[in-house]
Amino acid sequence: MMTKSGSASLHEALLLALFSLSPQEERAMRIMYGFACETDLEGLRLLKQRAVAETMGVSQSAVSNYVTRARRKMMHPTRSRPVIAAMKRAELTGEVGSRAWYMAQMLFGD
Repeated sequence: MMTKSGSASLHEALLLALFSLSPQEERAMRIMYGFACETDLEGLRLLKQRAVAETMGVSQSAVSNYVTRARRKMMHPTRSRPVIAAMKRAELTGEVGSRAWYMAQMLFGD
């Protein structure tokens, strides 16, 4: 859902950044950071690499590689700028506390 100014919400900005990753990287990030369901924004459940590896059916080192690559890609300005801008808007409007907010804080927070 776009805001009145035409900018994406924090949830949408994170989803766009996640969709730009490879399928394995996206799945590892969603599972690890508890962002597996697009519509469920309440609560937060972080999983360790071992649990993510078991869920995905791959080795822990594969999960580590997926997450490392995904984090590096997410830090690229084309992916990070929209998310950081949405985080700042959420802070100004007091819309913090969602799963998207916590995931963004873990990835892009100060």
